[in-house]
Amino acid sequence: MLAIHHPLRSNSTHPWFQTAGADELLAVLTAQPHVRAVLSGHTHEALELTVHGVRLISGPSSWYSIGHHGDVWTKGEGRAGVQLLDLHPDGRIDVTALPHNAAL
Repeated sequence: MLAIHHPLRSNSTHPWFQTAGADELLAVLTAQPHVRAVLSGHTHEALELTVHGVRLISGPSSWYSIGHHGDVWTKGEGRAGVQLLDLHPDGRIDVTALPHNAAL
């Protein structure tokens, strides 16, 4: 698992929410069979997808959310909170979303 700040994929096309060299890094990571997931933040929006067998998991902000619509982004649109990750010995990763006011 790799944790980085800027996501390799995003719902946004705004330059602030894109990562230079993302395709090249993703190509290197997908060639490594032991890489199961890439965790990221920065967009303040939960997003999960799988690219060539690698899960890309972006977490929401615990402070305020941002909604992304192409090149436009709106503060406070969406949900703020956290995600809990359960890592299993077989490589599975379960993601559980919790609202920002949930008791842990």
